[in-house]
Amino acid sequence: ILELPEEIRPVPDLMYVMTNRAALYGAAIILYKDYFRSLAEQTGGDLYILPSSIHDLIAVPATDGDLAGLQDIVKEVNGKEEAISPHEVLSDNVYRYSRDGGLMCVTRDGKRK
Repeated sequence: ILELPEEIRPVPDLMYVMTNRAALYGAAIILYKDYFRSLAEQTGGDLYILPSSIHDLIAVPATDGDLAGLQDIVKEVNGKEEAISPHEVLSDNVYRYSRDGGLMCVTRDGKRK
């Protein structure tokens, strides 16, 4: 974790909030694959990327766990105006970053789309 850029801030256990120093429009970090490669190498596998707002993304290690549950969380948070204003919603999709291929894509049921 200490070797990761400071734009990647760890949250206890399995979540990493990815943004910029200003925490404004930080979801643009999705364009910088080096951050994802570095985090994937540190965690030892692929990553699921949850677009929490236009200001940040949440990365979690991809497992055989409940992808549908992650998709439900993103949709639920995006649907609550008290959590995020409608103009700050980025996407209801969950993305997967492949450590081996360096590829990011939308996921459905754990598979690339």
